[in-house]
Amino acid sequence: MPGASPKRPDGRLTHTNSIPGRSGVKVKRFLSTPAVQTSRERPAVPPGPRAPQRPATVPKSLRATVPPGALNAFAATGENAINYIVRHMNLDPGVLAAEDQLANLQAVRDGTRVFSAYELRDGTRIWLITEADRSATTILLPEEY
Repeated sequence: MPGASPKRPDGRLTHTNSIPGRSGVKVKRFLSTPAVQTSRERPAVPPGPRAPQRPATVPKSLRATVPPGALNAFAATGENAINYIVRHMNLDPGVLAAEDQLANLQAVRDGTRVFSAYELRDGTRIWLITEADRSATTILLPEEY
């Protein structure tokens, strides 16, 4: 049936049209959008608002270096280094002074080194440093610098 839009097993729609002026030639195209959900298929709770997107300061394929002192500090508190990497990527100031926060914003714009400082639950201070070329991030204790 010309103009019909049957559903494929993967949920995409197909659409068939005749080409004007060409008898017997039909074009079938696949629409990339999934089929519209019916009220029975919709989730009961609507999704919440999306979190605001912030500029990433480290690459998606993260290479992190954590020396033994920092590893021991994370093990002692039971905290996960990933949480601090995410904060660093989002330019969370942690315990940085105002001038260091401004320097980080400038570093993101200029493509220079980004520095963050945080305190673990037990009060241990850690530093995160992302290289200017964004090739690596190091998580270390200040005395390991």
